Amino acid sequence: MSPWLTLSLAVLFVSFGAILVRLAAAPPLAVSFYRVAIASLILLPFAQRDARRSWPALDGRHRLLLLAAGLALALHFATWIASLSYTSVASSVLLVNTAPVFAIVLSRLFLHEKPPLAVQIAIPIAMAGAAVIALGERAASPASGLSVSRSPAR
Repeated sequence: MSPWLTLSLAVLFVSFGAILVRLAAAPPLAVSFYRVAIASLILLPFAQRDARRSWPALDGRHRLLLLAAGLALALHFATWIASLSYTSVASSVLLVNTAPVFAIVLSRLFLHEKPPLAVQIAIPIAMAGAAVIALGERAASPASGLSVSRSPAR
């Protein structure tokens, strides 16, 4: 399969993710579980051989790191999917896509990595764009604000 086709399909499927989650009639944790479980089953035939070969070579520390990454992914999906009950799809997707900002800040703090100049310039521009979108949505519909005190949208 062409890498461009694969990339295009991935972008298409990810783009519909939040909308489909919002339309789901199941509780957020159930949606989170099924999203990861179904994706795992789809990827299993492609990853199984490499996983069987590489898993025994991993030491305990790396296995724990993989477990921690899996738990972080579970927490991400649980909180993000739950957020769709409290705010609009646009606001939720906008907020979840600020993850690179946090990655850069945390890598600077804990790993002492300095991001390239282009990234240092791009982050404030991206955050300004996110603010414009969020403020525009809030102005258009005050009820779609980020307050968690309102009742779920379902």
